[in-house]
Amino acid sequence: MSKIAVLGADTVLGCAMCKKYWELLSQVISPDESLRKRWEMHNEKIEVAQDALADLGLLVRRLQGCSVVLLLDIQDPRATLRVIDAMALLDKQHLITITPALQRFLVIHDQQDNNLYINPRINNRNIDMSYQLLQESTLEINPIDYPENCQRNKDEVIAVIGQRFIAKTLDRIG
Repeated sequence: MSKIAVLGADTVLGCAMCKKYWELLSQVISPDESLRKRWEMHNEKIEVAQDALADLGLLVRRLQGCSVVLLLDIQDPRATLRVIDAMALLDKQHLITITPALQRFLVIHDQQDNNLYINPRINNRNIDMSYQLLQESTLEINPIDYPENCQRNKDEVIAVIGQRFIAKTLDRIG
């Protein structure tokens, strides 16, 4: 049985993505029949590392024994650097994450849904810096990008992203 670490699950954006991701996992709902069958064959255990990005020691303990690491939020370069450091300490090489374009899309919709204001200049700089840290690290980064064939409907985008995370997770565990 494999363990999957979901980092960033405690953020508003991570919760939205994880909710759809977990629905797909638990209900095995997928228009892609081969994806559904692959998931049923593995019956994976999901480990959720919530609130672990602030503490390197806790993050290392959460990632121990995980065969797949998902990073769902790249808005904080310090947290991204801790993820890189924790994975290096554990000699983990592969990370599945979102791209800056997808992060920006989710931030915009999160602001609209929750009547929030996040300074776009500062937030964009932080997102770009986080992604640059990931690209310059020794990790093998497997990015999930904004689905080009989707409308700008947040629910549709999250559904497609959930499918992609499941497919890439299964690719990593065989």
